[in-house]
Amino acid sequence: MDNIHAFHGGFLARHVHTNHPLSLLPSVKWWHDGNCILSIPVSIFDNISLASSEISNYLFFKDFYLNYRKQKLTDARICDLNYVLLLLTALLNQVVDVLEKTKNTEKMSYSICIENMNYSVPFLNDPEYVKQIEELGIPITSATKLDMPNTLDYGLFKLNLDKDSDSTSKSTVSSVLRAIPIFATILNSIGVLNCDKDIAKFKNIYLNPIKKTS
Repeated sequence: MDNIHAFHGGFLARHVHTNHPLSLLPSVKWWHDGNCILSIPVSIFDNISLASSEISNYLFFKDFYLNYRKQKLTDARICDLNYVLLLLTALLNQVVDVLEKTKNTEKMSYSICIENMNYSVPFLNDPEYVKQIEELGIPITSATKLDMPNTLDYGLFKLNLDKDSDSTSKSTVSSVLRAIPIFATILNSIGVLNCDKDIAKFKNIYLNPIKKTS
């Protein structure tokens, strides 16, 4: 995080890097009572902008696009979800860091809000996802806003802050495993997964999700 400032009751940390500072950026909004909001913007492309975008360089995008055209979805926007797990992992590490410094080891519950994905289709750079959409079709998100669940105290998610001799709470494996259940809930809510456990078959999502063609 390279842009951090306080607000009444907490602070906001944003990842600007080479992005325009006024853009919607990955961020952690933290309140001193322990509540927080993690924001992850995603790129959405229409059929016209695809040719000039980097999304066409993904290893499995060509196969996805053939299905996209075959299923007559060229009026639907394409939502690139390939960076979501990576960003979610990084943002959760920031939360873990704050929790460790404040010595807070209580369980944390979470809810998810997805906005502005109406009339869009999700793209994941994974061969199993391509196989799935060939058999079952590409899922379409029609709602402008999705909230999961309807109550904040449902689906309790505990951040594991325990350490052992072989790893730390922010090791790569621990960090990704911490983020996967939340990412699975996101994919389940937009029709990519039938249940959260199905994410195990999409190995490329968390092994090499952003691999491009040469």
